[in-house]
Amino acid sequence: TLRAEIAGRPAETWGLDRFARVPRWGDAGAARDAWSLRDVVHTLVGPKARVVAVRGGGKRKAIERAEWDDLARTPLLRPNREEQMKFRWIEKNGALGEAEVKQVDAVEIEPGP
Repeated sequence: TLRAEIAGRPAETWGLDRFARVPRWGDAGAARDAWSLRDVVHTLVGPKARVVAVRGGGKRKAIERAEWDDLARTPLLRPNREEQMKFRWIEKNGALGEAEVKQVDAVEIEPGP
């Protein structure tokens, strides 16, 4: 599960039932056990929503607006072997960045105007 802290609203808990509403991330039509964080919040919160931070394992990773808006890379949530989410970026050319937050348990979201 993932705690969604949406500014101005009570926190929500998102389980796999909520993630089932979001297309899995993949290239060339191949679904993977991963989700674009943009797709997750656009589907579950609204089209103008954005993640401002990802938290887990005692770490908080802020995501600046310029990073969020950069379509050359995708913010990715992917479960590890223990079924805990990890956060990383993937470049448009398919290069995976290092996991920036492991054991993701919360996301901080601005719902947009």
